[in-house]
Amino acid sequence: MGVSPAAAIAGLAVLFLLPGLGLTAALFPERFRPALDRALAAVEVVALSVIVSLSVTILFGELLQTAGPGFSASWSDPRLELLDLGLGLAGLGVGAVRGAFRRSVPATPPETPAGDRGWETLRTFERLDREERRIDRSLRGGGLGAGERADLERRRELIRAERQSLRERREREYAS
Repeated sequence: MGVSPAAAIAGLAVLFLLPGLGLTAALFPERFRPALDRALAAVEVVALSVIVSLSVTILFGELLQTAGPGFSASWSDPRLELLDLGLGLAGLGVGAVRGAFRRSVPATPPETPAGDRGWETLRTFERLDREERRIDRSLRGGGLGAGERADLERRRELIRAERQSLRERREREYAS
């Protein structure tokens, strides 16, 4: 009693592709949407689907084997195939609801304020923090005259004011 090639291909797909494809669509619907590099996205989805399918199929097999007598722990057991098929179809349904199969590209995220210089701002914050730490170490170290100490404290207050001003300006830019 041989198995037809079509039945063998369908069985392999149900065991080794469909459950993972369904879970991938449900958990990562953005991987199914049109992308700049469709070939790479397709390879990633197929690889993830096969790995997840193998894991799920083995897990279902173990659960069925410990659940009760009568399970032979073979790949062709109809209960295992039905569990994999059900999980795959449910995952594809959830993925469809979450937009995995839409043809339109999702809306782009809102733009940041015009002329956004995020990295430069971050570097400025870091530079100010370093300067303030240096001043604090000098003040703690002692050995300073009253004039030097007053100059360092004045510089520390200027740094704090500059940092606060920068923070308020960025918050205003994002609020508008």
